[in-house]
Amino acid sequence: MKLPLILWIASGSQALPILASFKYGRKLSVPRRWIVGLAVLLILNDAVLLWYARQGISNLWITYLARPLVLATVLMALSYWQPSARIRTLYRMAIPVFLVILLVVSVLVEDRTTYSLITGPFEDLILFAASLATVLVGAWRLEGSLAKQDWFWVGIGLALMHGTSAGFDPVARILVGRDIASLETISKVAAWIDLAASLLIVGGMLCPIPRLRVSSGPTLSASSPSPSSSPHSAPPW
Repeated sequence: MKLPLILWIASGSQALPILASFKYGRKLSVPRRWIVGLAVLLILNDAVLLWYARQGISNLWITYLARPLVLATVLMALSYWQPSARIRTLYRMAIPVFLVILLVVSVLVEDRTTYSLITGPFEDLILFAASLATVLVGAWRLEGSLAKQDWFWVGIGLALMHGTSAGFDPVARILVGRDIASLETISKVAAWIDLAASLLIVGGMLCPIPRLRVSSGPTLSASSPSPSSSPHSAPPW
């Protein structure tokens, strides 16, 4: 099966955050380093999917392995952008809980030979909520410009990516083997959305790195929103 050009473009766009990270090199903040790790993970996931597809081997089971890694990576990145230690801890404590849920459901409930009915939407909805919450809380506490905040652009990009992909797997599961033309159409739409999400994330990676403030009182991380500053699972082939 010949892949539509937009699928190649969307997959390749996942490397853009990595390229953008070279702007700051060693000065790159910790959450942005996690976003680079996410980009590497998504690229590897797509590469393995493509390799198995070229061999004519079923590859949908790979997404069940990638999802827990994506969830953990995104939540860790977002945790560094939280305005309080309590929320940061909440994000990180949620990781093992959700990983156990994904593992149990994947093994006991899901049919790993086809598109996900539960774990895919579950992971996407969790990350959509976590990303959107980061943006909303940060924007509410911010007095400056949102356009200069890395967490704003990255959070919007992640929310767009996971919010729209939450329904992809269930719909694809219905269409596969029944209506391949429609499945290809929604795959193209998902690819366009992923491309837009990647560009938003790149915008965040290129934002100025906030400077640490010298203060006698409590301080926040340089890349955390404060009152005065600051695979989606790719369509298997």
